[in-house]
Amino acid sequence: LGGPELLKGIEFGWQEHLTEVINSKSREIVFDHVILSNHLFRGQDVYFSEECYKIPLKERHKDYIGLMAKMAEDCVNYDIVAHFDYINRYNPNKDETIRYEDCPAEFDRLFEAIIAKEAALEINTSSIAAQMRKDSSYIMPDEAIIRRYIAMGGKFISLGSDSHKAETLGNLFCETGEYLKSLGIKEVTYFRKHIPCFEEL
Repeated sequence: LGGPELLKGIEFGWQEHLTEVINSKSREIVFDHVILSNHLFRGQDVYFSEECYKIPLKERHKDYIGLMAKMAEDCVNYDIVAHFDYINRYNPNKDETIRYEDCPAEFDRLFEAIIAKEAALEINTSSIAAQMRKDSSYIMPDEAIIRRYIAMGGKFISLGSDSHKAETLGNLFCETGEYLKSLGIKEVTYFRKHIPCFEEL
């Protein structure tokens, strides 16, 4: 009693053949929020393989965001789409990033699906931290991605630290919040029993 409110959520790592399993489990088990993510590119998790970075940037991003769009279209019970920029997180080229202009049709398809499901687009601060560690010229997510999502009718943006240890929980939330405020975004979203709740930046 008197401690912080703890909400229950789950992240499903999507693969196409698991779509119905994810749809079923996300209905059966009671969560406050369900996060969808895709860690695979052409069958491999980019955490374990740098092969994808030998593929031209725009081809790589078009394929990956296209997969994210399919995931968001085919899954039905989710609240947040996580780290659209995961494909770039382990990129050894410090001055590459993922931009709306790389694959606008695929991003629009992804946003259309997220908006139709009344879900949130996540800004993941682990991706930001990775860019900082690489001393990249591109730290925060591409402004055009966020502006396009809002222009298409996107209402919900969430923050996730993707923390696997206590000391990085909420890492860079203040800095990312200031960046979002500079784009005119006044609040971020979290979910309680799948109902959007808002936190002012």
